Amino acid sequence: MSGRYSLDVFTEDAEVVSQDGMMKGIGRDGVMEMYRGRFEVLDISVHWTHDNIITFDDSDRNRATGECFCHAESHRNGQTLVGSVRYDDEYRRENGVWQFSKRTLKFLYYVPVEEYGEALGSKKRKRAYGDQRVSDYPKTFECYNNWARHYESA
Repeated sequence: MSGRYSLDVFTEDAEVVSQDGMMKGIGRDGVMEMYRGRFEVLDISVHWTHDNIITFDDSDRNRATGECFCHAESHRNGQTLVGSVRYDDEYRRENGVWQFSKRTLKFLYYVPVEEYGEALGSKKRKRAYGDQRVSDYPKTFECYNNWARHYESA
């Protein structure tokens, strides 16, 4: 399969989306079309995965969920960017093969390298689309908000 990608990593009804709605692919063909569109504006992109946490569903041996933490470097639309990405995944085993049934991308930051130092101290850490947007997390995590409330009241 040299030089080709296998669609078999996705279920037929797979979804790949981003928390901010900028990416959305439904079904294998839709997922591949979404990726084609993304790669048309990327000159080069590298991703490193760090931690993967997989939880198997005790009530259904053919289902699992996962979290994958990674960072990325890319060159997009003439800009060099760095990002911290969290993938929230859903997996399904079909015919003995584990596949992605859903993947949601969330960005802690996605910024031009020139803005990296300043951006990490800002709530608006997504800057890859020509504007500044609030990051997808940690503000959306209950554990972060509980910690922040506790810290602020201390």
